[in-house]
Amino acid sequence: MKRTQSVNKVINERDIAFDILMRVYKGVFLKNCLGEAFGSLEIDKRGRAFITALCEGVCERQITLDHLVDRYSNVKRNKIKPQILVILRMGIFQLKYMEKAADHGVVNESVRLAKKHGFAPLAGYVNAVLRAAARDDFDPESIEDPGIRYSVPEHLADLFIREYGIRNAEKMLAAGLKKPALYGRVSPGITPEELCEKLKEEGVKARPYPGFPGAIVLDEIDSMDKCGCFLKGLFTIQDLSSQLVGIVASGIMEERREMKVLDLCCAPGGKTTHMAQLLGPGAHILSRDISEKKLEAVRANLTRLGIDDVTTEVFDACTYDEGWESGCDLVLADLPCSGLGVMGRKKDIKYRVTPDDLKELALLQRRILDNAAAYVRPGGYLIYSTCTVNPGENKEQVSYLLGKDLEIVPFDEMLPEAFRGRGAKNGALQLLQGVDDCDGFFISLFRRVC
Repeated sequence: MKRTQSVNKVINERDIAFDILMRVYKGVFLKNCLGEAFGSLEIDKRGRAFITALCEGVCERQITLDHLVDRYSNVKRNKIKPQILVILRMGIFQLKYMEKAADHGVVNESVRLAKKHGFAPLAGYVNAVLRAAARDDFDPESIEDPGIRYSVPEHLADLFIREYGIRNAEKMLAAGLKKPALYGRVSPGITPEELCEKLKEEGVKARPYPGFPGAIVLDEIDSMDKCGCFLKGLFTIQDLSSQLVGIVASGIMEERREMKVLDLCCAPGGKTTHMAQLLGPGAHILSRDISEKKLEAVRANLTRLGIDDVTTEVFDACTYDEGWESGCDLVLADLPCSGLGVMGRKKDIKYRVTPDDLKELALLQRRILDNAAAYVRPGGYLIYSTCTVNPGENKEQVSYLLGKDLEIVPFDEMLPEAFRGRGAKNGALQLLQGVDDCDGFFISLFRRVC
């Protein structure tokens, strides 16, 4: 049950942020923490914006902030109590990255937080560290080490630099600290221009994306839950990179009236609904995922968009289904991955991905790809995609699939003009966040030869 009092009368915004960040420190995802906090307290728009900016900022710049704690503290970081470390991160972030934050107010509020949570003896230490930070005009953007400057674990910074070169790597790392663009996919029956006019009437700022039919950029929108055009199914939130999957699917299937399509890991349903809209009623789409909870989101999207000819089913993609052997015209394998292409949207994911995780994910993907390849009929197609930029989950998986009676298929000509000439002529497209105008994403296309 929501509290009905104004947040200013009930609780300090920094208290909420501290509670959220302590939960994140203990391993809870930031997105979940923010959602639960905003769902249990009635907080005005300005308050939500401040809490979100502070929590997201502290999370996405954690490594940089810890570097600055070391700069101003005479206590080694591994000796600092977790609550005090979180308070220092919050304080330094406000001092160095939030222009409207008054230095004295930040210091005083940080000292208050320390006392409130039972650390009055350490209030002087918090005061001293943050006053030192406030006096110092050091610019964190001048830090030479890219991993520290962009707050990315060393193994990921090294991976980006090794695979894509220092110039592209810096753009990719910087993109993780920026608010990513929000894109929409326009439903059939309305043009992007017409939709943008309707959205304008609702106070939403949107524009068609040039060179990409059916896509819009949402420059300003308060809430999807209150957007009439969204609720009526006139558009769906989907990144440009992800929209390319449905476009490729329609490109290879356009001459086939009846087709069987299997989406192995469909949640939350963006690609499934896109294929259904583009391929039409001739496509028999079975969309699977590992749990009923995941499928709930898919079914909600299907209902909102008025799509009633897609079958959903709980099924573990790692389990082989003999009933589908050589039975699919198209298999979509958009598989679980490290998510290194969407670090700008998932602020804490970069700290959770270890080198061992990358290896384990690649092995998991191969288990699923073994099944996916076997489901494709001779002459049928397999689309493999991920939202990562890790070559072990992308180009190395292409090499693996080529050993399974599959051949790579060029698809550059199927793409919208805005995304042609970026590698799809070779049958595999690697998009990079900060370099391309979208999330980091990988798409490859295969045909079964026998």
